Amino acid sequence: MLTRISTIALIFFALVSCSPYQKVLNGDDYDAKYTYANDLFEKEQYAKAIPLYEELKRVFLGKDKMRVILLNLAYCEFNTNQLYLATYHFKQFYEAYPLAPQAETAFFMHCKCQYTLSPKHSLDQQSTQKAINAFEKFVATYPDSEKVNECNALIDELSIKIEEKAFISAKLYYNIGDFKAAVWALNNFIKDNPGSSFREEAEFLVLESAYKLAKNSVQKKKEERYVETVEYFKSFKKHFPESKFLDKAKSYMMESQKALNSI
Repeated sequence: MLTRISTIALIFFALVSCSPYQKVLNGDDYDAKYTYANDLFEKEQYAKAIPLYEELKRVFLGKDKMRVILLNLAYCEFNTNQLYLATYHFKQFYEAYPLAPQAETAFFMHCKCQYTLSPKHSLDQQSTQKAINAFEKFVATYPDSEKVNECNALIDELSIKIEEKAFISAKLYYNIGDFKAAVWALNNFIKDNPGSSFREEAEFLVLESAYKLAKNSVQKKKEERYVETVEYFKSFKKHFPESKFLDKAKSYMMESQKALNSI
């Protein structure tokens, strides 16, 4: 039985090894490999096309066929979720062939790869910033492109992710009860992100942190910190007169004024 199974396995291996794909892959006819790789690409058999294009890229370096090889390889990698490689090869294409009709699309695909590589907001956002930079460069290079609106929308989406990461980092001090550091960190967040969608909550947390800091301060620092709390309330009310946090903010202001009257 074991011998029979081994024989069947050898026959199967021989058949696979002798398949048209293996013959082309193992052969030395690079024009045939080029034609076969393009045929696989058209049939959306991207994983099988990649080894052929990788070899052809070395063989046809500097030749006319290199344009098709490089661009198709990038699309194969994109469609098989090899995004780091796709990012590199799309960029390599539009930098090597900036006047090619496909250069604009290749540039945009490079940006889309960077966008897809952007992690969730709780993780390091260096990749997100790279994606923003790539989209901004695309818009600057092709200001009349039909893709500009999409680029701007994706830039906004990515920017919000970076803001959320920064807000969560600043809010961490509030969460652990370090209210002095929270006031500092949240104020820095507001300064760096004045138009952020998180600004309302950030300003409220500055006010709340300032109040709690004043309440728990030694006597000689209470007056100064309660005064700061009242000032933070005035700023918050001015910026967000209809805020859902306004009632709570008023209570902190009133408690601060009451404390100041008793000092």
